[in-house]
Order: sequence, then structure tokens, then C-alpha cells
Amino acid sequence: MNLLQRLLSEGIPEGKTPSGLPFFRAVALAALLFAAAPLSLAPAPAADSAPAAQAPVASKPAMHPMARDMLDRMLQAGRAEPDPARRKAVLDNAARGIPRAFYGLILDGVPVPAPSSLEYEVAHAVFLRWAWTTPDYAAAWAAASLPGPFRNEALPEAAGRWAGDNPSDAVRWARSLAPGDRRWVFENAMRFMSSASRAALDTWQRAARSDS
Repeated sequence: MNLLQRLLSEGIPEGKTPSGLPFFRAVALAALLFAAAPLSLAPAPAADSAPAAQAPVASKPAMHPMARDMLDRMLQAGRAEPDPARRKAVLDNAARGIPRAFYGLILDGVPVPAPSSLEYEVAHAVFLRWAWTTPDYAAAWAAASLPGPFRNEALPEAAGRWAGDNPSDAVRWARSLAPGDRRWVFENAMRFMSSASRAALDTWQRAARSDS
């Protein structure tokens, strides 16, 4: 009889109710030994045994359930409002209520939304909110996102919001991009800098000219 079996069969004296810290320690030790048992006691495979089945290919992690729920609710709200202007207001308002930690998780749920689709409208509402609150994080997500129309808009949008607040850091980030992305960002970020100061605009324009 091994140690685990003794703990399970002899650790509790007959007729006594277990209580107190000693019993807790005994149970905890038994649980640890039980968890380790398959690793230490498993027999080695026989030399002539059949080869083990090939491990299944790891699937893509499931979407965070709370992010999935938020995305589904926004899609449902969008379907319930046929008027485009009102639908945009509904989605923008919903995005304002989303905790910042969930922006990327929700966007990952619609990685390549089709233009003019409801998924595109939802993704844009979430990304726009992200770009307004923490544009550097939004820009990093956009740079790592899948190619497509949404990425083409997200890159300069995040850069423009970022450059309006901190043009030096935004310029540094833009210069770190691949050549095609860098040119695209420098050429299009100005569209999203309507509220930027004159100094921020000048800094960005100088950087764009020097990159051309």
C-alpha cells in the first residue's frame, strides 16, 4: 500500500469526526499526491506497443464569453434600428459603455468585417471609442490586425487621434511600420486630426513630407 492509499484509508481514525488544521493538511497532501500520481506511477509504454494517436491540432481559442455577449448585444441593437443615422448613434452609445479591456477582444470577434455590413459598423464604433481613449493601444491592435478595408481605415484613424494628443510618439510609431503601412498612415492620418492643435498638425505634416 503506497502513501496515498494509507492517507486515504488510515488518515481518519474510526469513530472520530475529522476537524481542524491537521485534517486539512492531510487532505491537501492526499490531493497533491493524487494529482501527481498519474505522472509518477504511469507505466512506460511497451516497446512493441502501437504508436500513440497523433495529438489534435490546437484550435483557435474561444472568444471571451463577456466579449461575445457585448458583441452580440451590439449586433442585436443594430439590427433593431433600420435608420443608418440612428443606428450609428445607438452603436456609438453602446461602445461608450464597454470597458476598455474588452475593445480588442470584441474586435477580434469580427477580424475582417465586410464593408457596409453591420459587423463593420459595430467594429468601427468600438474602434473609434478605443482610438479616442487610448489611441496608442488602438494603433498597436490595428497594425497587428488582418489585412482588409477595416485595417486600412483603422491604421490612419488611430494615428490621427494619437497625433492630435502626442504627435512625437505617433510619428515614432508610424516610422516603425512597414513601408507600405507607413506611407498609408502619413498620407491619410490628417483626415482624423480635425481637433488637433496647429502645433500637432505642423509636426505631423513635417514628418509626412520627410517620409515622402
